[in-house]
Amino acid sequence: MGFFSDNLLEGKVALITGGGTGLGLA
Repeated sequence: MGFFSDNLLEGKVALITGGGTGLGLA
């Protein structure tokens, strides 16, 4: 699913920015 593929990238960005939806971490 493209959703999860995007989430992996978003997760890394979230860790760097200290924010995010939290789904990327799951």
